[in-house]
Amino acid sequence: MIPPTLNPIIHEYDPEGFYDELFSGPGAIRPEFSTFYDKLSELSREELFRRQQSADRALREMNATPIGMYSNDAERRSGQLLSELSYLTVDEIVRKGLHECLDDLQIRMNQLHVSISERYFNPDAHDRAGS
Repeated sequence: MIPPTLNPIIHEYDPEGFYDELFSGPGAIRPEFSTFYDKLSELSREELFRRQQSADRALREMNATPIGMYSNDAERRSGQLLSELSYLTVDEIVRKGLHECLDDLQIRMNQLHVSISERYFNPDAHDRAGS
């Protein structure tokens, strides 16, 4: 069980009998995700935001792209994610549901990963895509 002081949103989360990859029951993280949760819990919201800003800045510096613009799909996806996370509120997470928010975040991070990989680490795929 997660101590309530660690994260009240997660402590109160209940998958309501549905299968959840991260939780085995109300406030109970599955053992295979405990290390991930512990590491994530060590980071403040400000630190998570700082790391996303740093990644966004690094992408822009590699392409000399001004802030507010993008020159490729990786920069576009990173900027969109940074913007949306900057304004996301706890109430919105609760309203949408923690599981759905985490699923959406994971999908979007996977898409960003693919875009970064294709643009910066797989030049053949980048050349074929024509971007």
